[in-house]
Amino acid sequence: MSLNLISYNHLHLDVILRMSLVQYLKGMEHQHFMPLLQKVYQRFLALVEGIQAQNALIIDILDSIQYAICLGGFWFFFLC
Repeated sequence: MSLNLISYNHLHLDVILRMSLVQYLKGMEHQHFMPLLQKVYQRFLALVEGIQAQNALIIDILDSIQYAICLGGFWFFFLC
């Protein structure tokens, strides 16, 4: 079996699974769908909060570097 045929079969299976998932989700009752949707939103919110924490850490590191450069007198007039 060639690589192209394997790739095609994998892609075809992926499309079938996605279509089945869409049909399954559309057919779910509201009482079963809402907890699933809430879990998705909770995970997304956790992801966003993680990115915010990483941004804060990066900003703190950059501020520390800038402060250290200012204390050393190097580029004092440009950064401080």
